[in-house]
Amino acid sequence: MRKILATLILACFLLVGCDSLRFAPSEAQKQNAWLHNRTTTITAGTARAENASEKLQALSGLSQAQSRAFVSYFGLPKQYPQADMAEEILSHSHWRLAGPGRN
Repeated sequence: MRKILATLILACFLLVGCDSLRFAPSEAQKQNAWLHNRTTTITAGTARAENASEKLQALSGLSQAQSRAFVSYFGLPKQYPQADMAEEILSHSHWRLAGPGRN
C-alpha cells in the first residue's frame, strides 16, 4: 500500500512539474531586489532633475515601474541597505551585494 501511494505521489509530481515549486529567497536576494528598486527610483529622479532627454526619462521611469515587480516577487528585506542618495547606492558594499563578478 505504501509503495502504491509513493508511486502515485511521485507520478503527480512528474506530471505537474516543478513550475510551482519556489524556494524562499535569501535575505541577500531581498536586499538586492530592494536596492535595485531604489537605484531605479533615484535614476528616474536624476534623469528628470538633470533634464535628460525624454527618451532617457521614459526609459528610467519604465525601469522604475518594472523594478517594483522584483520587490513584490522577492519580498521586503529584514534590514534595508542604506540607499537614500546615489553616492550611497554606488558604495562598494552594494556592488558586492549585486553578485559575484561585479566591481
